[in-house]
Order: sequence, then C-alpha cells, then structure tokens
Amino acid sequence: MKLTIIAALVMGLSVAGCGGGDDNNSGSTTAATPAATGSSGTSGTSGTTGSAGTGDAASAAPVSSGGAQFLSQTAQSGQAQAQESTTAAQKSSNPEVQALAQQTTNEINIINQQVTQISQTSNVTINNNVTTQQQTQINNLNTLTGTELDRTYVSDLVTSWKALLASTLTQVRQGTDVTVRQVASSNVLLIEQRLTIAQELLATLQPTAYLVDAYQDGLLEIQLGQVALQKATNAQVKQFAQHMIDEHTQLNTNITTLATRKGVTLPTTLSADQQEMLTLVSSFTAEDFDKAYMDRNVLIHTEDVTKTTTVAQRSTDVDVKALAAQSLPRLQEHLQTAQSIATSLRGTQLYQLCQTLVSETQVAQLVQARSSNAQVKARAQQTITENQTSFAQLVVLLQQRSQPIPVTPPPEQVPAVLQFARATSAEADAQALTLLTAQNTQSVQVVQSAQASTEAGVSAFATTRATVLQTRTAALGQLTAGGTAGSTTTTTTPASGTTPATTPAGTTGTGTTGTGTSGTGTTGTGTTDTGTAGTGTTGAGTAGTGTTGATGTTGSTTGTTTGTTGATGTTATDTTSTGATGAGTPTGTTATGTGTAGTGTTTGTGATTGTAGTTAGTGNLSV
Repeated sequence: MKLTIIAALVMGLSVAGCGGGDDNNSGSTTAATPAATGSSGTSGTSGTTGSAGTGDAASAAPVSSGGAQFLSQTAQSGQAQAQESTTAAQKSSNPEVQALAQQTTNEINIINQQVTQISQTSNVTINNNVTTQQQTQINNLNTLTGTELDRTYVSDLVTSWKALLASTLTQVRQGTDVTVRQVASSNVLLIEQRLTIAQELLATLQPTAYLVDAYQDGLLEIQLGQVALQKATNAQVKQFAQHMIDEHTQLNTNITTLATRKGVTLPTTLSADQQEMLTLVSSFTAEDFDKAYMDRNVLIHTEDVTKTTTVAQRSTDVDVKALAAQSLPRLQEHLQTAQSIATSLRGTQLYQLCQTLVSETQVAQLVQARSSNAQVKARAQQTITENQTSFAQLVVLLQQRSQPIPVTPPPEQVPAVLQFARATSAEADAQALTLLTAQNTQSVQVVQSAQASTEAGVSAFATTRATVLQTRTAALGQLTAGGTAGSTTTTTTPASGTTPATTPAGTTGTGTTGTGTSGTGTTGTGTTDTGTAGTGTTGAGTAGTGTTGATGTTGSTTGTTTGTTGATGTTATDTTSTGATGAGTPTGTTATGTGTAGTGTTTGTGATTGTAGTTAGTGNLSV
C-alpha cells in the first residue's frame, strides 16, 4: 500500500475568502466545481459552464507562526501514522488491524490535504518531516511481528491521535487564523472517532489498556462535574453533575482495586487532549454552558458504552471482562439520562447556529473519508466549501461576545454519526446521503428559528444561511430522488408485432386514449452532466407508444440541462411506433421533465405518431 500524505491533488477545500455557494475558490482548483445554473430552453439546451475560480494564492490571508506550527505538527503526525499504517497493513495478519490501518490512511489523507491547501493559498511552508521520536517509533515497528506488532501499532496510533486532538483543540480555543480554526474545528470529531476506535481495539489486544482508559475518562467526568456544579444554571444539569461525580468516583475506585491487583499504574491527571476539552467546555457561560456540558456527556458516554460493551464481550482477561460487564449498566444509565437532558436544552441561538454549522462540516469530513460514492463525496465537499464564508462570519459574532466555538455534534445526531464512523464501506455508502440530509434538516430548523432573533447580527446571519441551505436541500433532494449509483438504466418497451426496443434512460409511454399526458422519464447517466428524459403516454391504439422526449445534451462542465417532453398522439392505423429514446449520457443527477400534450394524426389502428411537446424540463446538475 503506497501512501501519499502531503497530496499534490487538492480536494477543493478552499480556505480563504471563499463565498458560500458561489464559484470563488480562491485561485485553487477544486475537485468538484459548484453547480452553475444552466440556461433554460427547449430541445435539451446544455447547461452553462460554472465560472472559473478567481483569486490569487498570494492574496490569501497569511497564517500566523502559531498556525504554521500547528499545520506542521499535523503534517508530521500524519506522515508518521501513514508510515506505520503501511507497515501494519503489510505485516499484520489481524483483519481488524488491517482495516484500522486502511481507515487511518483515509482519514490522514483528508486532514493533510487540508494542510496542503492552506499552505498553498497562504504561501506558508509546512514541515512534514517526521520528528526523531516518530522515526524511532517507525523503525521499532518495522522490527516487530505478530501480536506484538499489532499492539505496538495500535498503541502508537492512540498516542498520536491524542496528541493531534490536543493541538487541534488548542487551535479551536485560541487560534488567531480563521481558516486554521475552521479546519481544526471540523477535524475534532474525525480525530475523536479514530482515537476511540483505536482505544477500543487496543483493549482487545492489551486488556489492561482498558483500565487506564476508563480510569482517565472517569477523571474527566469528575472534573467536568465539578465545573458544572459551579457554572450550571439548570437544576437538572446540576443534579446530573453531582451524579457523575458520585458515580465515576465509585467506578474509578473499582478500577483502582483491580489495577492494584494486576500491577497496573493508573494516571493521576488528565491527558493533554482531555485537559483541552475540559478548558473548552468550561469557557461557555450560562445556558450555553449547560448545553455544551450535556452535549459533551452524550458523546462521551456513547463512546464509553461502545468501548465497555466490546470489552465486556471480547476481553481475554476474565477480571477486566467482569469489571466492564459490571460497569456497563451504570454507563448506559448515564447515557440515557444525558440524552434526555441534552435534547431538552437549546442554548442561545448563536450557539445553535455555530454548533449545527460546525457539525455539518464535521459530518461532511467523515463522508469524504468513509464513502466511496463519487456523487455523495462531491456533495460533501460542496458543503465544506459553502460553510467557509459562514464560519468566518460566525467567528466575528462569537468574538464580539467572547463566546467559544462548540465542537460537539447535536445530541440528536450523535448515534447516527458514531455508527457511520464505524461502518463498513458498503454500510457507509448506504448511510452517507441519509446522514448529510438529516444534518441539513436540523440546520434548516435552527436557521428558521434564528431568523426571528432580535440579537444583533444573528438574524442577518441566519437569513444568509437560509439561502445556502435552501440550495443544499434541493441538491440533496435530487440525489435522493435519482439515486446515487450512477449506473445505466435500461428499459425494454414491447410493441405489438415488433421487437422490443431497448431504451437507455427515458422510459416509453404506453398507449391509452386519444391524447397523451406528459410524464417523467428516468435519467441517463453520464460522466459529467445528465440530461432529463421526458416521457409521454399516448393514445389508445392497440399497442401504441408515445414518443419520449429527447434527453438534454450534456453541459460543458456543470449546469442545468433541459429536455423536451414526451409526445402524445391520437390513434393511428396499422403502424406501430416506439418512442424515441432520450440521449442520456453516463453518470449524473436525476432531473425531471414535464410535458404538455401534443396532437398526432390518425392513420389507422394500433400505434401513434405524435409530435413532441414543447415544455422544457430543467435539471440541476453537478459534476
């Protein structure tokens, strides 16, 4: 497996001055050009080409020394993980380790492509050479085999992900570069999920690792609870915080007893990433603190329940397995209570706007890494691009109020998001579009409510966002309605006394009486755009079929195509006609043609000869 970390091919994550939903890509070439609106008309007028991105890399906002250092650390971490993942993929015989290595590669590539993009647009030099310590770990792993290799590789991943999460959260909290902060906030969820999955696998390879992990999670819960007792304004939140302090103190006592018996040294302080998360959550105030604290508890306990369930079922150490089984019901109760309280809280409208915006980008990042469907990945990339300007606007509003950036997804989305993060490739493809749509739906609801806000700047921001979300909703609807497989559709229409015609895209109408009504044809698939195929139902000949409208020709890059509608006709004599097929091209987005009735001339009995309807259908297409 050949791994390229600092990729030459940029994914299209434009990071400076990019307009939400427009074609400005700050001088960089994107992998998927935002769809332009094609000209309307009849007979399949091709869509117009999206305008080229403008701007110059030299004009992008410069990155501070702190931002550049973070980008270099991120690149170095990715380089080290990539090299170790290559070794693990080649030498491990454990299917779970091999799968982890492949997924690690995918996630690293996503993160480092962003680093490359920022370095190019901001003209900053990034050091991606591994450190001496990282090189030592790489060399050591190359000497190992079997279970020892598996344990060492996964343990190294846990260490690397935790260090990367800590530096990423630092940028979210106190970074001065808007573009770097956006990338950091969008990567938090992806990094957390890779860390959790690695910790879970390590617990099956090295059982005592679960004791250390669970104990340190308990320390975080206790300290978060202590902060909540001081800052929470909601009585239920305060009660939950005290419950967490009591419960995790007892759970940690149980862990300490077993660790002492087994000679395992437990940590006495939080890890760097946990300390960063504690600091971030603590920086919220009033009702936003209540919301941020409870949202974080939903995510933490969902992860805890998943890891503990795995250990209770699969641990090879009977004592550790028993401890996990004993702890599991209590953790499940924590999760259930946290979910109930968190979903009842709202926080300020600015908190909700920021949370849903960041979560949209986080989910799009996961889809980029997990899905193999080109159309869905392109839609996810478009979401990332659209959100850049919105994020910059939000940061201004947050800074005016000294409010931090929430990086935890809404609790309603957590189960589906975490399930997606662990899905197989086939499962990820099946779930990706549903996940993007659900995220978009929640964002629309938040924006609609915020439009009525009297708080300065909030209503205006929400109104701008509403326009972006309206366009996105339509695009997601088209993907859902047309399917995303991109395969060629073949329709066979039998006619009386003739050989059935094979139609690649538009389906043929079936004779009924006199004049036909318009119909909607299925779309041909194409490498770039897809024209729409109209279909019509025809007159009542014994085997008459209406003429299908021609599929719109393919736009030169992106755009909207239009197709002619299906024809209708009156009964004809002794002649059987088969509707003309739409000229669909491979791969594209489904569009719908709507036709008006045409009139045919009667020459006999059995088929129709109709004239084409004139109403053009339009299709919103993207490359």
